[in-house]
Formats: sequence, structure tokens, C-alpha cells
Amino acid sequence: MGTTGFKKEAPIRLGPNRSDRMLAAYRVNLARGCHRVREMILDDIRRFSELGASDYVDDLRETLSRFEEEASLPVSATQGPGRRFFLFGPV
Repeated sequence: MGTTGFKKEAPIRLGPNRSDRMLAAYRVNLARGCHRVREMILDDIRRFSELGASDYVDDLRETLSRFEEEASLPVSATQGPGRRFFLFGPV
């Protein structure tokens, strides 16, 4: 029991967390291509790292990881020009 006399329980999740919202916002840009969206996330990670916003950077890194997993974008495949990727694999 906690100091209030109530049993401690896991916090209730009320809707999407910040990385869920971030991922949804980046998905809006998929018409530009998965590679470009990935670059947008990386640019934001660099920018917010320079500002010292470590919590926000952690959320961005989680967003990037989830985006790459969702879009099937292995890092080695996204490097180099001339390769196009769309959600759920290369074309």
C-alpha cells in the first residue's frame, strides 16, 4: 500500500502517449517517401539534442525505432540514393 492507504497500481493509460502522437504526425508525410520521413525524424533528433531536450529526444528515438520497424526500413537499406521505400517494404 502507498502512503495514501490505496493499493499501488500501474498508471492508467488515457489515450496515445507522446511517441504515438509523434509517429502519427510523421505518417502524415509518407507521401514524401519513407526515406524522407526517416530523415525528418533524424533531423529533429539532432535539433532537439543540440537544445538539450533529452526527454523529447528519447521519445523521438522511440518514434524512429517504431517507424523503422513498421516501415521495414533496415538502416543499411535506407542509405544511398536511388532506393525508394514505402510503408511495409521496398518498391
